[in-house]
Amino acid sequence: GGGGGATSSSSAPPSSSSSSSTSTGKPRLQIAPMMEITYKDFRQFMRLLTKETQLWTEMWVDNTLIHSERVDGFLDFGQNEHPIVCQLGGSSPETLAKAAKIVESWGYDEINLNCGCPSDRVAGHGDFGASLMLKPELVRDCMRGIREAAALPVTVKCRLGVDDHDSPEFTAAFVRTVAEAGVRHFIIHARKCLLCGLSPDQNRRIPPLMYDRVFRLCLEFPDLEFTLNGGVNSLEEVESILGSAPPNLVGVMIGRAAYNNPCLLADADRRLYGAEANPESARSRHALLTAYCEYLDREHPASSTDSTGAGAIQGALKPVLGVFHGSPGNKIMRQGINAFSHDKGIRAEGPAAVLRRVMEALEADPKARACLHEPLRRPPSDGASVSGDAAES
Repeated sequence: GGGGGATSSSSAPPSSSSSSSTSTGKPRLQIAPMMEITYKDFRQFMRLLTKETQLWTEMWVDNTLIHSERVDGFLDFGQNEHPIVCQLGGSSPETLAKAAKIVESWGYDEINLNCGCPSDRVAGHGDFGASLMLKPELVRDCMRGIREAAALPVTVKCRLGVDDHDSPEFTAAFVRTVAEAGVRHFIIHARKCLLCGLSPDQNRRIPPLMYDRVFRLCLEFPDLEFTLNGGVNSLEEVESILGSAPPNLVGVMIGRAAYNNPCLLADADRRLYGAEANPESARSRHALLTAYCEYLDREHPASSTDSTGAGAIQGALKPVLGVFHGSPGNKIMRQGINAFSHDKGIRAEGPAAVLRRVMEALEADPKARACLHEPLRRPPSDGASVSGDAAES
């Protein structure tokens, strides 16, 4: 996944400063940072479904930003992507401070430090990701470094614990120590992480979810704010959690569900933020895909992809793979994107042309066509909970 073909160099970030936060001022719904998923194309696709939901970048390692000649491929985002959080990975207060300065210059709304990612390429190579939970004083110093370098809100994303260090007392001690740096908001993935023996995917599914532990933190630290993350797959679940939790649980974060079943967001602005409605492009799958084709025409015109292979086309179309999740048309959508991306003639016309061919195939199938045009936004009483895969790190 790339950052979308930005042309500005790293020394010339977007001029506009960050816009105001959401209409409620609280990130009631957040879309988690996911490696090779939450790049610019995916975030732009999310904005066709929801204007209010807080978006996050992929995690960027501090040294990558500091030593890259150009960071526009990593940090470029559209002004419509506010509110947007940049997640950093690292464990040196000095290098994180330098990276935070770069992130601030690009106009992000907030900086987050990753203390929850179990991935081998994170936790095993230097101290960052979930292994940092074992070094709360270091995390505190890192957050001080970030706060001194950048005048942006800062947050920490972590788990309930790591390996055998997972008692309520351990989590509370971590939060208490890190809060000394002035961190007021913690995003808690409500399960522990096993650094040895489980893959990143297994770490998203196997350790049990314990939402009550996050509620307990809310009560223990009434002056701090928390977001709950892990295993949430529908707006109904988001509403239920926010409705039953202490008031300083200000948000719920979803990850894989937004990727696997993006249409679950089509009513989020109205239901969670009190907006009159979600964007017009969230009216139906047809409206959504048509609007994304228009984005692709602008961002990835045929001339920019004619010399690249199927991978670049598939990267631009990866965000739409789940649009027919659990519905007639899912097979046509996925097989069509794969087949047309490998057709050199169609591929030369760019990703929008590939998607329009897939839409023609969907129109030709009666059941898929009905699903393509049916309204996505329903009154709450109709909305049955839709299951997706477990949430991210």
